[in-house]
Amino acid sequence: MASVPAQDALSLLSGQVAAGHTVVLRTTLESLGPEDQEILPSDSEALASFRIRLNALRLDQETRLDRVRNELGERLAFKMMGAQLVQAGWFVELAPGIWKMPGKGGKREARAVFHLVCHAVVAECERYLVQAHSRLEHLQENLAKRWHAKPLPGNRARMLPLLEEGTRDAFLQRINLWRTRMPVMVEQAFCERILPWDKLEGRTAEELFARLGAPWEESGRPGLGIEAFGLHAVNFCQNLLEILLTACEERWALYLLGEGFLRNQSNEGTTP
Repeated sequence: MASVPAQDALSLLSGQVAAGHTVVLRTTLESLGPEDQEILPSDSEALASFRIRLNALRLDQETRLDRVRNELGERLAFKMMGAQLVQAGWFVELAPGIWKMPGKGGKREARAVFHLVCHAVVAECERYLVQAHSRLEHLQENLAKRWHAKPLPGNRARMLPLLEEGTRDAFLQRINLWRTRMPVMVEQAFCERILPWDKLEGRTAEELFARLGAPWEESGRPGLGIEAFGLHAVNFCQNLLEILLTACEERWALYLLGEGFLRNQSNEGTTP
């Protein structure tokens, strides 16, 4: 930030820093003088401890999601889902050897089938994501309390703590938005790719089930399209979790390593 005028630096951060902190940041930036040379010491020990806890959280959630993956073959198989689709009236035998689905497969109908077939799996993934998000907020809150309690040697050293505190709410809101969008995006992916089913037909309910999952069917695994969609949903959840963990890790690497982090990033960018 030393090469950017104070006003320009604050403009770049507009929308990310809480209003009250913007005023304090502006005052602090404008008050910096030649005597303000002391920076906030880096705290690689705190960062290493934070990363250990993040990795423990990552491993715990990966274990939970692996269990969901291993159960998909049973939970989304025709043996389990076919009976529910027949009972709910989505699979109908119009005549011997002719199974069809009522309606045309519009958005409302597709959503209803999604909730019957895939909602339980997606809801379980969402529950694990909510738990991870809660633990992640708790880890960050504890780290922030310890870090902000440390004495500051001068105005220049105040900059990173002020930025962290001022941007925290916006950051937490952003990762909360990513989390809450997960089930919505999975449902949307299902409804957008599912085939209009007014022309879907099977000689048996099992054949109709296979054709319903055809958009996600993988080579060498015929009839398992619904299970494949469930796998995509679990993988999407795990990828989103990794994004959340990485975003938090990199955010705190910036604050805990301070200007050393910025120098390392600059050196990496200029290395041939």
